[in-house]
Amino acid sequence: MRNYRVILTTPYWHLNGVNTVSASLVRGLRAAGVEAGILLTDRSPRELSAVARPADVPMRELASGFGIRGRIRALARDLAAHAPCIYLPGYDYACSGVSGILPPEVVAVGVVHSDDPLHYTHVERLGRFWNAIVCVSGAIEQQVAARFPALRDRLGTIHNGVDLPPDDRPRAPRAEGELEIVFASRIVQVQKRVFDLVPLLDELEKRAVRAHLTVLGDGADLASLRSRARHHEQAGRVRFAGALPHTAASSISSGRTCSYSPRISRGCPSACSRRWRAAACRS
Repeated sequence: MRNYRVILTTPYWHLNGVNTVSASLVRGLRAAGVEAGILLTDRSPRELSAVARPADVPMRELASGFGIRGRIRALARDLAAHAPCIYLPGYDYACSGVSGILPPEVVAVGVVHSDDPLHYTHVERLGRFWNAIVCVSGAIEQQVAARFPALRDRLGTIHNGVDLPPDDRPRAPRAEGELEIVFASRIVQVQKRVFDLVPLLDELEKRAVRAHLTVLGDGADLASLRSRARHHEQAGRVRFAGALPHTAASSISSGRTCSYSPRISRGCPSACSRRWRAAACRS
């Protein structure tokens, strides 16, 4: 393994669960003596805002031409130049098309990060070219095996790990008896169900529960969510903090009473994993 460098790709560096897990994986591999880093394959920010890149995670940008075909060709050249290596495409759905033209010295490992249909489509398109397929839960592995039985011998489950904050991290002050809630995610309705935050705040107000919600993240439905939650924002029950670097988001989350995740998933959102494991370490 140590003779192989590990290259994880992502289209762009913004706040989302896959990028957070990728950064944690790179840190762990480097701590174990494995050369690892992240390769950014697309300079277009799409609908999300860029966040600061972590200083302790090596990142570089793909030197590419124009269009998706130019980026795929450039990625093929880059991976071949760094062989022998292990290539993890993550959610880089477009450039992962390179999987079918890689030399044997490049080992491709696909990761099914959640039960979002996009990930199953990713496996359907390219799974036959991947040397191994990692699922983040046993339930997701069962789904992939049922849908693509020819790939059963390549499947395995590795649960996402999270960085735990030190026990002595200062907590954010809060009013006595106030429920502090944090929601960290891409701000989109599909899969993330962000509009469910509004009836939650409505119910808390109806029951006269003193509560404050901090929303971390950015996305295509941010403006719509803010419009729906305008009454609560004006009343001081919700604050939209925007897209923040992982360390800053973790610092805010560590001082809150609870995390909220309305999505329905066979995986486990990394924000919830982080909260549960931190609580277990303090108990």
